[in-house]
Amino acid sequence: MVKPDLFEKRLLMVSGKGGVGKSTVCAALALAASGLGKRVLLVEMDEKERISRLFGSPEVGYEGAFVYRNIYARNLLPMRVMDEFVEVQIKAKRIARQILESPIYRHFMAAAPGLKELATLGKIMLLEDEKERSGRAKYDIIIVDAPATGHGVAFLRVPFATVEAVRMGWVRKQADRVIDLVTDPARTMLNIVTLPEEMPVNETVEMCQSVEKLLGIPIGYIIINSVFPQVLRPREEALFATMKERAESNGLQRLNRAERRAAGALFECLEATMRRRELNEFYISKLKRMLRYEFIQIPFIFTKNFDITLIEHASAHLMEALLRGHKS
Repeated sequence: MVKPDLFEKRLLMVSGKGGVGKSTVCAALALAASGLGKRVLLVEMDEKERISRLFGSPEVGYEGAFVYRNIYARNLLPMRVMDEFVEVQIKAKRIARQILESPIYRHFMAAAPGLKELATLGKIMLLEDEKERSGRAKYDIIIVDAPATGHGVAFLRVPFATVEAVRMGWVRKQADRVIDLVTDPARTMLNIVTLPEEMPVNETVEMCQSVEKLLGIPIGYIIINSVFPQVLRPREEALFATMKERAESNGLQRLNRAERRAAGALFECLEATMRRRELNEFYISKLKRMLRYEFIQIPFIFTKNFDITLIEHASAHLMEALLRGHKS
């Protein structure tokens, strides 16, 4: 089977405007990687876990748990990462506990700019470097559900800002190592999820420009989620317009009231879907004019349930697009 270059990376970071389906895409990527035989670590950083719910699993928490075959998930809350760092550095458990319970420590961590974010990126770096006894990497690929676009750029910029501000010491070394990882195109790829709508498209363009200008992190794919289907071909659209015109002029009069309402609703639904598709195509064209990256489209999946079935459908569409692009 062809293995798209996406899954040959060690670290896939995924960002995008809130509400575009970023967590769903992360889960779909993890499922696709698992299907290729990869051992996957799926990371999120959110007070309200999303990943575990998508897989129908209990909350995985900080220590993590398997949510699917070959997919291990962890919720790396930045404050918990800092707490773990204190526990590791201070061997005496009683003293470490006193520090962690101190209001001064909590206030300092809340106020210290970028320290939790740097520690979180450092934790991801350590997980990427983690080995089994055989010497093999514990995880073949790490997929990170990064913060949404505005916060995402700030989150990723932390190690770069640290290097500008700190000349030496442990913090500087940590920042240097994180930068080495996230800017290495052989190991890392940033993918941005968007919707074919005005605000998400504008934020995607802005994020790409910021990443290019400020960070130099390699951008891989722009993943356009929830693209409405093309329900009619051009010739069929013309026939539909003619049929609707004739029906409205005299055809609907032959129907009873309930049938007329049903037929009218059907026409309206089809027209709304066609208009939505046209709008989607406009913003997809805008993205492709303004950005020079690879694009993946995931169709709108009509379902009431956000569960493993949704993830399986999204993953199948994603793999189909990747393999089609890889062969072309």
